[in-house]
Amino acid sequence: YHPVAKKIVDSPIARAMYKRREIVVKEAPESVIERFNDVWDQIQADYYIADCERLARIYGISSLAVVPTRPGVKPEDAVTQQEYWSGDFRFNSLDPLNTAGSLVGILNPNDPEFMKYESISVMGQPYHRSRTHIQLHENPIYLSYTGSAFGYVGRSVFSRALYPMQSFIQSMIADNLMMVKSGVLVAKVKQPGSIIDRLMAAAQDVRLNILKMAQTGNTISIMPDEEIESLDLNNLTYAEQRKNILENIALSLDMPPSFLTGDSLSQGFGEGEQDAKLIASYIDRIRLDMKPIYDYMDS
Repeated sequence: YHPVAKKIVDSPIARAMYKRREIVVKEAPESVIERFNDVWDQIQADYYIADCERLARIYGISSLAVVPTRPGVKPEDAVTQQEYWSGDFRFNSLDPLNTAGSLVGILNPNDPEFMKYESISVMGQPYHRSRTHIQLHENPIYLSYTGSAFGYVGRSVFSRALYPMQSFIQSMIADNLMMVKSGVLVAKVKQPGSIIDRLMAAAQDVRLNILKMAQTGNTISIMPDEEIESLDLNNLTYAEQRKNILENIALSLDMPPSFLTGDSLSQGFGEGEQDAKLIASYIDRIRLDMKPIYDYMDS
């Protein structure tokens, strides 16, 4: 629900997946690649890959499951090539609450499965290992329990950015206050004496109502020694502070600031080229993080 949360989570994934992969099958006709891409689109593979990575970035861990639709086939059964060929299956993207209790992990350092996660259970229904892929965002740490993922797993992208994200909300509150106060008019008018009758009070109200209803094209009159002005909000500017907040959020995420600030690449003294290299290296890291999901979908 945070104003920049979608950019933090989805923007790197969208940039990493903006272009279709180039599939090469040696010594195979072009129709093989075309058929692969057709099936890839039919099962909405790109959508589920992006959704699995998105949930992992939000919570620290997520799962992708092949759910059978053929009668008699259960989730605990191993997936077969015949099931893939028939198309009697669907993909489900699962967040940590869906798989809570099954991804606690083995915390015995002497166990070969220490801090490894290979199978899931959803609402008490176990899934065969061949039917699931588990995606972690960052590596699990034995001394760091991840509350959003209900286990000793990866961590949310928001964990390190909570404080500057709160500051961003405060800057929006200040913006709203400026907009609310920007329409206030200050009327420096003579006030009646301590003894005021109802007639004088009514006359004063009429003058203020005329001022309130005045707009472009109208003419109002005031006394020579009276003055009407708006509140002085010229010094209340938050553009630079907000940019600094966004850069702090990007710093906590090890993300290029331009992803959040929307700034164009620098143009002088080769800085633009260096910015482009920084963005390219960051996108390459995102693609490496997503490679296990692609490998699972390819298989």
